[in-house]
Amino acid sequence: MAAVSDLELFERAYRLRSSADDGLLRQVFGNEGLEDLAKSRPGLLETARTYFPHLTSSTYERLCREPDALQLEKDRCEREMEQLAVQNYGAFIGSAKVTQAVRQEVVDVQRELDEVVDMLSPIQDEICKFQDSSAHLVTRRASLRNLLQQHGGLLELLELPQLLDACIRNQMYEESLVLHTY
Repeated sequence: MAAVSDLELFERAYRLRSSADDGLLRQVFGNEGLEDLAKSRPGLLETARTYFPHLTSSTYERLCREPDALQLEKDRCEREMEQLAVQNYGAFIGSAKVTQAVRQEVVDVQRELDEVVDMLSPIQDEICKFQDSSAHLVTRRASLRNLLQQHGGLLELLELPQLLDACIRNQMYEESLVLHTY
């Protein structure tokens, strides 16, 4: 039970500290500046959140020494970066060579793509012409298909005058009248 209450006290203290830190950040950056900073540079905002409690809990003497301490830290970081750069110069040179090779490959691929586009543009024009001409053929094919489907009925209609003439010649007048009404 004591562990739960300790945890609750810790969470409450953390929330109070965070809200106090956010209040201090709002005083320093302003509400809009804090929101802009959170959107554009969230890493800097986190650094400020962790550094401001250190500053607010420091004594006057410590704050007076802070610029020198920061300068020493900056110098140490620069030396460390320089040392790492010297130790890993081979990796830097290798990465520069790879980057240059990749850049050249991208240029080559772009050039080849431009050539392909140049070769395909006449083909694309021909395809458009073919589509235009095939659209006419599609409509003609549809009309011919319709004609083929109606072929039997058209044949009967075309044979009617001949059949009517034959019925009249053979004196089949009733059938002639039925054919005439048809």
